[in-house]
Amino acid sequence: MTKKDYIDLIMVAEDIEKLDKTLQYLTDYTHSQSNFANLDKIYNVIKNNSNVYYHQENDLVEELFFRIIEDTDKSFEERADILLNARITCNTEENNS
Repeated sequence: MTKKDYIDLIMVAEDIEKLDKTLQYLTDYTHSQSNFANLDKIYNVIKNNSNVYYHQENDLVEELFFRIIEDTDKSFEERADILLNARITCNTEENNS
């Protein structure tokens, strides 16, 4: 999988989250609770193609994985870089404050 493909998957995952919020607002159900539960498989594809660090069966790593995907303060490319390389980037200006 190319990095561009990986970035596209993160974009799709973000749109699924937006759709999920709309669906929940309109129906009180999320996609996972409806006929669209297979949409969650995109997270498996993203995870299976991420750095081996994120393959761990560990609640903390799982939470970190989803926080990175959902971090809209970072660009899609930054999120892909973090997940592909197991590298977390920090804003040095914040760290020096």
